[in-house]
Amino acid sequence: MTDGRDSKLPPADPKRKQSGLLGFLRRGPLKQESQTFLEENALWRAHELAERASTEVTRDIQRLRTGLGKDRTALESIVDRGRALARRSEDFTRSSQRLIDGYERLALLSLNTGLEANRIGDKAGRALGLVAEDIRSHASTGGELARGLGDSLGELTRELESLVETIEHSRSVGNELAQAAERAETAGAEGQRALAEIRERLKKATGSDPETMRAIAEVTEHARALVSGLGTLTGKVPERLVIAAVRPVLEPLLRLLATDEEGA
Repeated sequence: MTDGRDSKLPPADPKRKQSGLLGFLRRGPLKQESQTFLEENALWRAHELAERASTEVTRDIQRLRTGLGKDRTALESIVDRGRALARRSEDFTRSSQRLIDGYERLALLSLNTGLEANRIGDKAGRALGLVAEDIRSHASTGGELARGLGDSLGELTRELESLVETIEHSRSVGNELAQAAERAETAGAEGQRALAEIRERLKKATGSDPETMRAIAEVTEHARALVSGLGTLTGKVPERLVIAAVRPVLEPLLRLLATDEEGA
């Protein structure tokens, strides 16, 4: 007993029993065509990955160049500021040396004054001697402080000079990296042009393009899913239900394949 919907199926045409989807499938496995498709699909996939990687690398290099440019500007400013500080430190060191010389002269003057006070020997001489001793004591203390300050300033100057040298070296390395990034960017642009040329050559050689190959791969996956689903339903669901479910989807495909086959 058949369902009323089955009677609506068109009668089989013996002259076209090899047409449509059934005829298409009865041709047998097209090993050469399938292998060619797999190879072409692999080529397009490799090209797509290379193109994507090249684009990402070029974008990363551009960001690197921008960052290096900013860092180089900042390093130049730091180097200039470090040099200015080193010069100021040297000026302070020279000033501290002049201060040390002044304290030494003052100590010598107080010593001579004390000797003169001893020579005088009276009350005025003793008073003068006390003042000279006090001055010599302060001059000695001031001289020690000035020498300590000079040593600290000298060490600071050396540290600043070492820092400037390190920054200048970093700037030199940054310049080399910027030049390398520029060369890499140029190479990346050449690589993208080469990939574009490969793309055009692949189009001519395969008669296809990445979008078409992706569409074919998607159709293949849908076809596998359909076959798998039908295999799962075999023997479990009445055939009429399966036909009723897939018929609206397969009829356009059957007509398309039948037309292609008749044209061939």
